Amino acid sequence: MKRRTVLGHALCSGAALGMIDGARALAIADERSMAATQASLGATDSSLAATLRVDVPSSAWTGAMVPVRIDARRVHAARRIVMLRDAHQSALVASVEFPEGGLPPVVSLPIRLARPCRLRVLVLSSMGWVHQDAQVESIESLDC
Repeated sequence: MKRRTVLGHALCSGAALGMIDGARALAIADERSMAATQASLGATDSSLAATLRVDVPSSAWTGAMVPVRIDARRVHAARRIVMLRDAHQSALVASVEFPEGGLPPVVSLPIRLARPCRLRVLVLSSMGWVHQDAQVESIESLDC
């Protein structure tokens, strides 16, 4: 099964559960750059938010699952979290909606990285889009 097909099924499953905006996620899943994906979300004017916390290790093994933890509890009225990455075929990693009065805006997920990259986390809040960047600086191979 092709990666694109699997991604499409995963996004549609998340959309059916109400966690992921499926139509928008599928529309931007094929974008190749973070800038184009960010523009399609209408988030080109996002501002840096010190209240948004993104925890990621600075190095990982080639093809390893890298744990990423996003905490947007201190961002006022966070409604949506979108994670993007550069230097990979698809910039979109995840998009999660938080209904008003629902679960706190905290996301923890493993992502597979093939090379060093910058992660950008965007949060849609009552004040518009805010972001925070994190960097995985090195990807090392196992010498077996």
